[in-house]
Amino acid sequence: MAEAKVKAAYQDQLTKVKKELETEWENYHTLKNHVLERESTIQTREKTAQQQEESAKEQIESMIEQYNKERARFDAEIQQISKARNNAQSGHQRLKNEKERITHFLSKIQWRIGNETLTYDKLRSLTKESQRLAGGRTDP
Repeated sequence: MAEAKVKAAYQDQLTKVKKELETEWENYHTLKNHVLERESTIQTREKTAQQQEESAKEQIESMIEQYNKERARFDAEIQQISKARNNAQSGHQRLKNEKERITHFLSKIQWRIGNETLTYDKLRSLTKESQRLAGGRTDP
């Protein structure tokens, strides 16, 4: 009987120790799973942050490329406008010089049409009138 009591006490102690070990084992696994979940969450966040960073870099590169294209187009347009302005100024100067030469020539020659002295403006209006009558184009 004493042997049975000792055996029962030993079994009780063994059962308590097993329960404690099982509880600690479950706590360990719970803690381990919690740590693994946190690590997974951190990895997911890091991956998302890297993807966002790559996306932002791509957007910035795209914006820089678009800026450079627009800048090149703008520079080409400025150059074209500048060239057109210079051509217009040169053309205007040529016309002005031609008008001065013709005016000077006419003032020296003193040609007359009827009682009127032929001037640049009179010559121009006669030229326009003859072009109109001939069906040609007329400049303003």
